[in-house]
Amino acid sequence: MEEQLISFQTAKLAKEKGYILNTPNVESSFPTQLLLQKWLREVHKLNVIVNLTHGFKNVHYYSIIYDCNIHRPKELNLYDVNNYIKTYEQALEKGLQEALKLIK
Repeated sequence: MEEQLISFQTAKLAKEKGYILNTPNVESSFPTQLLLQKWLREVHKLNVIVNLTHGFKNVHYYSIIYDCNIHRPKELNLYDVNNYIKTYEQALEKGLQEALKLIK
C-alpha cells in the first residue's frame, strides 16, 4: 500500500503557505498527504482528521479541522450532505486544502 501524494492544486497552495519539500527525487516533488497533514498539525496547529458517516447504502467520508491556535480549539466540520466523498483520501485532500486556506 502506497501513501497518497497530494494533488497539484494542493501542492501549489501548500507552497504559497510556506511548505518546503526537501527531496532530491524529482518524481516525488509533491509531499504525501500524511507529511502535509503532520506539517499543518505541528507548524500551524491545524489538526485535520477524517471521519465517516453511514448513508442509506454507503459509507461517506468528511474532514474536520481543529484550529488549536486559540485557547479553545475551534472545529470546522466539512460535512456536506449534498456532496458525498467516497474515499478517505479524497476527504483528507479536501481537509488539507481547507486547512491551508486558514493560514494567513
